[in-house]
Amino acid sequence: MSTNDPQPDWVRLEERAKAAFDQGNLLHARDLLVEASGAVGADSIVFSNLGLVSLGLEDYQGAIDAYSSLAEPDLQSRVNRGLAYERAGDVESARADYRAALLLDPDDVAALVNLGTLELEFGSDDAGRAVLEHAYALDPTTGWQLSDALRAAGDLDAAAEVLRAAAEAGEPRAYLDLADVEHERGDLDASEAAFEAAIAAGVAEQADDDEGAGS
Repeated sequence: MSTNDPQPDWVRLEERAKAAFDQGNLLHARDLLVEASGAVGADSIVFSNLGLVSLGLEDYQGAIDAYSSLAEPDLQSRVNRGLAYERAGDVESARADYRAALLLDPDDVAALVNLGTLELEFGSDDAGRAVLEHAYALDPTTGWQLSDALRAAGDLDAAAEVLRAAAEAGEPRAYLDLADVEHERGDLDASEAAFEAAIAAGVAEQADDDEGAGS
């Protein structure tokens, strides 16, 4: 192909879709990607991006269809399709995709967290905890998710430990759960400190000064 040859239709459409996505217009981006997906020679990136945009629009069946159009879904596509299946209520298909992703990379944190939280909600607490402990060993911020398994097992000391580690590693949402755990442990000063840290991090709002006054 010479340098003067026009770009294929799918390339022009994909570029326009990217521009629409960057402008926050996901609906237009999806329409352009749907059109691109039907063009001759459409590349796998079109279907991957269509799946991602569909997820953002909470069009889970659309995301599943897009990722399923890939001849060889890669790791990220497996994880994303698993999430779409999970949110669509198809737990078994979600589990299968997360496990397939982990066959490609046993240390993929996103796949581990998604599978672990899925098992906590729909499967075995022990299985979920084991997977989340693996994720936590790789990335301490996932202590936020691991704490759910530890709290379910009644191990509040360990839950507080991993939540502190998650917060220190850069997961501010852990402060809110830490405030709850410290309250459950009876350490009201630590609970208050964690809640104040959550406010400072912008993940909690300061209670109205008058709330509860006189009660």
